Amino acid sequence: MQHFSPFWGNYDIIEVLCNTVHFCTDRIMDDTTHTILLIEDNRLQIDIVLHTFQKTTGHRFTLHAAESLQEGLTLISTEPIDAVLLDLNLPDSEGVNTLKAVLDESPGLAVVVLTALDDEETAVDAVKHGAQDYLIKGSADGDLLIRSLRYAIERKQISERLKASEQSYRMLVENINDIFFNLEERNCLSYVSPVVESALGFRPEELIGKPLLSLVEPEDRHIVSAALDEASIGFSDTLRFRVRTKNGPARYMRASGRPTTTPTGATTGFTGTMVDITERVQALEALNRAKEELEERVAERTADLARERGQLLSIFSSINEIIYVSDPKTYEILFVNPAAEARFGAPLVGGVCHERLMGFSQPCEFCTNDLILKNRYEPHQWELHNPILDRDFMLFDRIIQWPDGRDVRFTLAVDITDRIEAERRISESEQKWRGLFENTRDIIFISTIDGEFVDINPAGLELFGYTAKNIKDVVVLDIYENPEDRQRIRRKIDRDGFVKDFEVTLKRHDGTTIDSLVTATVVTDSNGVVVGYQGIIKDITKRKRSMNITLDSVADGVLVIDTEHIITFCNAAARKLFGIPQHDIIGTSIDDILPSLDERFYTILMDVLKTGRGVGNQELNITLPDGKSVPISLGISPLRDEESGALWAVMTLKDISTISDLKKEISGRYTFEDIVSKNREIRDIFDIMPHLGETDSTVLIEGKSGTGKELFARAIHNLSRRREGPFVAVNCAALPENLLESELFGHAKGAFTDAVRDKPGRFTRAQGGTILLDEIAELPLSLQGKLLRVLQEREYEPLGSIKTMQADVRIIASTNKDLSGEVEAGRFREDLFYRLNVVNIIIPPLKDRREDIPLLVDHFIDKISRKLGSDCLKASEDFMNFLMYYDFPGNVRELENIIEHAYVLCRGPVITTDYLPRELRNRVIDTVGSGQSLREQQEEAERRHIEEALIRFGGNKTRTARALNMNRSTLWRKMKRYEMFGEERQ
Repeated sequence: MQHFSPFWGNYDIIEVLCNTVHFCTDRIMDDTTHTILLIEDNRLQIDIVLHTFQKTTGHRFTLHAAESLQEGLTLISTEPIDAVLLDLNLPDSEGVNTLKAVLDESPGLAVVVLTALDDEETAVDAVKHGAQDYLIKGSADGDLLIRSLRYAIERKQISERLKASEQSYRMLVENINDIFFNLEERNCLSYVSPVVESALGFRPEELIGKPLLSLVEPEDRHIVSAALDEASIGFSDTLRFRVRTKNGPARYMRASGRPTTTPTGATTGFTGTMVDITERVQALEALNRAKEELEERVAERTADLARERGQLLSIFSSINEIIYVSDPKTYEILFVNPAAEARFGAPLVGGVCHERLMGFSQPCEFCTNDLILKNRYEPHQWELHNPILDRDFMLFDRIIQWPDGRDVRFTLAVDITDRIEAERRISESEQKWRGLFENTRDIIFISTIDGEFVDINPAGLELFGYTAKNIKDVVVLDIYENPEDRQRIRRKIDRDGFVKDFEVTLKRHDGTTIDSLVTATVVTDSNGVVVGYQGIIKDITKRKRSMNITLDSVADGVLVIDTEHIITFCNAAARKLFGIPQHDIIGTSIDDILPSLDERFYTILMDVLKTGRGVGNQELNITLPDGKSVPISLGISPLRDEESGALWAVMTLKDISTISDLKKEISGRYTFEDIVSKNREIRDIFDIMPHLGETDSTVLIEGKSGTGKELFARAIHNLSRRREGPFVAVNCAALPENLLESELFGHAKGAFTDAVRDKPGRFTRAQGGTILLDEIAELPLSLQGKLLRVLQEREYEPLGSIKTMQADVRIIASTNKDLSGEVEAGRFREDLFYRLNVVNIIIPPLKDRREDIPLLVDHFIDKISRKLGSDCLKASEDFMNFLMYYDFPGNVRELENIIEHAYVLCRGPVITTDYLPRELRNRVIDTVGSGQSLREQQEEAERRHIEEALIRFGGNKTRTARALNMNRSTLWRKMKRYEMFGEERQ
């Protein structure tokens, strides 16, 4: 009989199979007639077998005979054959192949092989290949032949039925969700059903041979280990533990099983099942958590209700106004607060309202008014005079539920005697000053503390276009054109008690506006409590118009901006420069009008607002709203706001395009988009920049600090199809990390504490243009992912907003660091690096382009002279020689600072080394003290410069000469002069 896989150690399946075997045997051992086929080529042998069957009694067999294999196969295919007596040596087939042919034709046949005495080895081989038994010809009697055939038929039928049963149960096990498993030596898995792959992610072959405990979570292994130690009795499905999965979280399992034993009772292993109960456990845990939360909330709410009841009386007791609670039917006073007892000076609780509070013997109209009972729980308001206290009160009355559950009448009595007195005084004041009201041309007004007009003189009615009747429906604050003016004047008058000559724009009834100066003060009662306002408004529209006409006649643009960068004034020249109407400028942020202002503008502005000292003749380029870049001369002066004391700024802007164009034309050949150079590497960059302008490809500019990376970025922008759009530069290292996201992408109102209004970010301001992300290596990792999304999807979301913004922006990045090294160090995302590094431009340091130093010196001297408005100075030979052989660690920016320092200190027409910064001047002195002449210093510097270039290019003279911007023959002569050939060979 064939051996089954270890899986069939499962005790349930074994029991079923055993029952099946007994059933099959019982069925076979009946008296059914069986058809036997004899395949034998020897006619004598056929007769012998036939004779043997005829002599046998008590057995029912039908015999067919065939003398060749082919004839036998034909009978097998056409007749219902139960068993075959097979001679292996036939005319048309010999040996085991004969058996194979029979079994191929009908695999379910029982086969008994007939063999000669000298060919028993072949018969044994046939049994190994599927025959049920063999008999030696001439040695078998009738009973042996019959027993052999019956045994072969029985075993074959049992085998086939067991196979079918095994297949059925295997399909059953492999298609249910439970995990079946077998354990053998050392509790290692010898079988796991295929469902383990969908349940835990492991293929069965990955687990075979591994200990079961390796699948169990470490915290639960003691549970499973204890159960396996008691394997002799098995365990029920109450065993629960967690098992790990291949690629996910652990799963909860419920297991059951029993040991497998030998017939002698020895334990050989273990078989069992596991059921995934993760969802059930999680649901139970969630239910328990919900139950606990509900119990906590019920307890908290119960405690809250208790506190609320206690706090209700506590709150009543802490209020300074009179509060009492009474029975709405019997008028009995149930509770009064300390303020009521203090005002009346006698016990009140237990008495009735009309007697204790009003001094009446019968219920008053207020007590008997059934309106409050009809409209239960609705508030009501009453005004009456109290004869006991001789004071006027406003009563606020409603039905509430008392802590004991009954409905009671809650009454709050507010003393309004002082308010009535204040209104009386205001009325008397009106009579006193009526003459002034009628005759002055300025507007005089009186209002309540809520801003309602109590009165306004005829001049005010005429100016604002109201009548004495409809002015009563107007609140003072509603006539302010600018809502912020309302808040500013209210804050100042509440803080100081008055305002004087506060300039605001007010609205007439017809919607037109007037410019005004407001002077106002508070009106107080006898206790010093503010009860209203009174003031004077002066119409300064004509005076301000005259001033505006004067400023509009000035050729330079004039702007006034407040501390929030909001434009409060703009003259005609500035409006013409911007190309925007006045109504679109006033009240708008300068950041929105000129979104591409560089950091230098903000540095100058913040310095003026911080120090209170103005500056003038600051030259810089601005990008106008139409995208045009214009050079201007900027002047900023401080202006103190009288209301807040804060410094505002008065800006003058002069268009110097004509002057700039003339100087660019003169600078000519070695200037490219404000970049001055005749260095070969820089000129190569100049050659590709027009091509970069034709695309929107992302550009990464690398170079040391001070090499002019922003100038190259601006040049690419000015050469691109986006040149009419804005150019926005952002220094990622200069902005704090907590503000950088807001600055880049903007924020929505309420995104954080100080976000009082929506603010567009730099990407929004650069829409349709170019944005330069300077010092990109300093961008925090937390923002690198968001920038990557902008590069990939061309969209982003402002901070605190769910609205997706489209980014129609070309991105240029620059850095003074090795970005690939930053990627390797884990400080910069690799995917963002490749997104930025589409086109790479490397700007050489100034020490590698010394031929540009004379051009740059002339350029900076001319620039500084224009800025200072002075005559242009000249640089001396020793000054130039020093610069030519200085290494400039700060590159072009350091050169510019050196020139400016020397220019400012120079007291003659020529700049010499005497005016160098102190640390550089000390170098000149040290060199002179060493005994070297200036020529020797120059030669030594030149030699060192050539040596560095030769080393950099591996001794290649052609590449070295090209980098040094000299002919190869010139390089050869200098190397010969400095005796450098021996060093080169070495």
